[in-house]
Amino acid sequence: MGTNYYLKQPISCKAEDQIVAWMQKMVDESNTVLALKAQLIALIDGIKEGRARKEPCPCVDQRNREGLHIGKSSAGWCFGLHIYDYNDYRLNDLFGALEDFDPRSGPPVSVLKRSIVDLDRWIPLFEKYGCVDEYNKDVSAEDMLAVIRDRSWLGNENAPTRRIPITYAEAIDAGGGDIDQASGLIRRRIDPDHCIGYGPGPWDYCKGDFS
Repeated sequence: MGTNYYLKQPISCKAEDQIVAWMQKMVDESNTVLALKAQLIALIDGIKEGRARKEPCPCVDQRNREGLHIGKSSAGWCFGLHIYDYNDYRLNDLFGALEDFDPRSGPPVSVLKRSIVDLDRWIPLFEKYGCVDEYNKDVSAEDMLAVIRDRSWLGNENAPTRRIPITYAEAIDAGGGDIDQASGLIRRRIDPDHCIGYGPGPWDYCKGDFS
């Protein structure tokens, strides 16, 4: 049970793709004058930037707007914030294909910047792309942050126990691993394959596939 949240799928359309492809071909042609190349490059960059716009092109199918999984909100639990390593293929739609590098020297800074390892890395993406819930309802960046940061079980009449916050033993019995004392919410058990750490607020860092 709970609600999953996603980035909006990056916006594209076939017409734009064809225009970009034609302009890129003109840029690559050796006989295209430099002034025109500069104008075309500016137009290409403008179209790519426009794909992050809030209002999508009318020709885009809006029935499936779910992009990268942000995480899951479940009553009584800290938010499960999805994190991604730099080499996760699911990041390709946002950042492009992973560039080649010499494994002996390790990934360069440009590659490591692909990683989404905490809430601070998510915030610019919320603002750029916008968010949706699993019911395809728009969620603003501000509301998404509120779901993650402004959550508490303290004083909640719908809490699963009469004592607020619940005890550590009750959290364990529910399948959790700890309690966030500030919010009274259950934290997930630390697991190298799923929950790999706790955030400074009522959210856990989770990886892998979950919903």
